[in-house]
Amino acid sequence: MRDASGDFVNERALVLLAGAAKRLGCGIDLCRLALNRRTAGGNKRVPTDEYRAVLRQIFFDPSETLGIDLARALALEASGLCGVLLRSSPTYGDLLCRAARYIRVF
Repeated sequence: MRDASGDFVNERALVLLAGAAKRLGCGIDLCRLALNRRTAGGNKRVPTDEYRAVLRQIFFDPSETLGIDLARALALEASGLCGVLLRSSPTYGDLLCRAARYIRVF
């Protein structure tokens, strides 16, 4: 996302990711790492460099399964339809079949 003052990421994405990391035991301090939050068009935004600082802190964790663990720790509403399908499908092929069925509804 880009506006006249630079690159930004929606704050909601950052808060959800940081929450998942905290549930895994990663010590994330959003108040220290993301100081310059702004509101624009009714949405809170975080500068991209601060978002990356939070990501660096999260990915400092040496766990080989960190990505999978983060995905599991994310709140279900954060993952949208694809996340619900991914979590409820036993195989990737089943996910695609279900997605094709749900796409027709939308």
